[in-house]
Amino acid sequence: MVGKRDIPPEARVLNDEARTMMIRTHEPMEVLRALSDRTDVLLEGGPTLAGAFLRAGAINRILAYVAPILLGGPVTAVDDVGVSNITNALRWQFDSVEKVGPDLLLSLVAR
Repeated sequence: MVGKRDIPPEARVLNDEARTMMIRTHEPMEVLRALSDRTDVLLEGGPTLAGAFLRAGAINRILAYVAPILLGGPVTAVDDVGVSNITNALRWQFDSVEKVGPDLLLSLVAR
């Protein structure tokens, strides 16, 4: 768990099913330093979390599921990543594309 708020003691994430670490920061590189003994780290969250780690240059692979469903609306998958024009856009390359049921799983790696 990453963040500065306290987690209620009855929260299911604190049960004995898996080891839970509390990392009390919002700085992506501090989080990764705290997890440095891990081979892989899965970052799962919303656009704010994704944007923060991308801005910090802390992501080397993106796994994105794409479903054949359109919802519309102003919500984005990733918040501001710190670039203001296409020239400075974060560039990725496809590593693989896999069909998973009706969805696609895109694996992208940083260039």
